[in-house]
Amino acid sequence: LWIGVMLLPTILAEDTPHFLRAVGILPVVMIAPAVGLGAFANWLTARSWRGLGMSVTAALIVVAGVFTIRDYSRYAVDPETGYAFEAAGTQLAMEAQSAGSAGKQVFIADRFIRDWTSVSFLLGGSYQTIPDGGQPDVQRGSSAVLFLWPYDDFTRAMDALPAPAQLQVAAGPRARGDLDPQPHVAYLVVQAEPQPEVSGGPEAQFENGLRLLGHSIEVVDDRHWRLRTLWQANTPQSVDETFFVHLLLAGKLVVSVDGDTGGGFYPAHLWRAGDVIIDERMIELPSAAPADAPKLLIEMGVYRRSTNQRVPVLQSAQPVIDQAILLGGPSAVGP
Repeated sequence: LWIGVMLLPTILAEDTPHFLRAVGILPVVMIAPAVGLGAFANWLTARSWRGLGMSVTAALIVVAGVFTIRDYSRYAVDPETGYAFEAAGTQLAMEAQSAGSAGKQVFIADRFIRDWTSVSFLLGGSYQTIPDGGQPDVQRGSSAVLFLWPYDDFTRAMDALPAPAQLQVAAGPRARGDLDPQPHVAYLVVQAEPQPEVSGGPEAQFENGLRLLGHSIEVVDDRHWRLRTLWQANTPQSVDETFFVHLLLAGKLVVSVDGDTGGGFYPAHLWRAGDVIIDERMIELPSAAPADAPKLLIEMGVYRRSTNQRVPVLQSAQPVIDQAILLGGPSAVGP
């Protein structure tokens, strides 16, 4: 009777099954298998199979324990578990806490405070909120970190940053609410710094006014490189234009990491003139990479989506082939 009644909240939930709403069965749910196991042991004992009964009972407990350990080991690393426990909110709080400890101003979109109570609990009052459609009050000359909702127009918040600035936009972890059909990027992290002095000329200049100020290629592990590029636009960019990044093996394309900056959420047409934009991309190497590493190199450029035509490179400190700048590999010397 207890189990049946206490299952009603999860049965009637709009997103059933809902584990949290079923916790009422926990005080008694183990009684059913315990009664069955006890009855089975007594049945064997009544037939003078006490030794066998104890052995079978112990074996059942061990097998159940093995399956429980296996299930919980999988459960702990299952992305669905992270979604259920709102792990993205915890990560946001950790990143915000780290930024605050570094002396940066921290601004969090108000929706995250409403939706994830863990954020305000973990942070206390060491942050400022950004009202829906509002702007952060960033002090000129200071560093700031903004946590923004990716699926609304966040340009008003970006426009409030003192200009010119050095900006890096990155997509946060994935999350999924109870009623969401599929996971989505939980938030954007915008790191804003006062723009440092840029000495010397650009590494490359494109016909559309984009300037590549420099790049670095870092070995993350045996299977991944991290490409970091610095860009600047002195004129407004077209919505149609985006970046291509190709990993070449002996001159042939093996991996493509195309798309806009900020994980696709901060395209060049949203950039403010004069800002320095940092773009980071993780490049997964092919399985044969260790042996072929000397033959691997990265090329990068800009193309127009509608025509698939590459934007001409007017000048470059690196070799240019078919309007693509050859950036080389991790051992290549770049600015």
